[in-house]
Amino acid sequence: MDSMEPTQPNVATARPTMRPPCPPQVISSSNPNKRKSPSTAWDHFEKFIDEEGRTKTRCIYCSKEYMADSKIYGTSNLKNHTPICPEYLYNELHDGQDPLSKDVEEGNLVPGTFTNVVGRKVLAEMIILDELPFRFVENQGFRRFCNVFQPNFNIPSCFTVAKDVSRIYFEEKDKLRNALRGRRLCLTTDT
Repeated sequence: MDSMEPTQPNVATARPTMRPPCPPQVISSSNPNKRKSPSTAWDHFEKFIDEEGRTKTRCIYCSKEYMADSKIYGTSNLKNHTPICPEYLYNELHDGQDPLSKDVEEGNLVPGTFTNVVGRKVLAEMIILDELPFRFVENQGFRRFCNVFQPNFNIPSCFTVAKDVSRIYFEEKDKLRNALRGRRLCLTTDT
């Protein structure tokens, strides 16, 4: 059985490696001396020379001017301008999707916005309903959950949660007092 095929190494004798295999490296076949592709920022700006002979650039949407020598000034300011440009039509069309929230009364999803005030109130209600300790908000797992689920939420301290719970208690107490005002009430208990 003489064949010209290369022999495969014996898998059973190979030593196991401790590290996972690295992804294959992509080797560029292009010339290493070739220029880098220009920044995408230049798609939204045009270069010109001002009265003093300096190279500048102008936004093609709102005509705001910036210094244009990308070797000295870079293009970060140009890239940062485009998403906030008031005249850039893409910003108006794709302003960002509003988060959805649930309409409690009807149960439908409606466009909504997140505020820390509402988040703190709902957190305090969760602490009350689930009978959780105030320090629950300082647990690492809860903080990680909040950072992933709603990064804009500023997680309050346990003291702030205690104040929020106390505030809810007094609000509910006042609601009950107003509901029972002018009415007679008899309470009986078995001991």
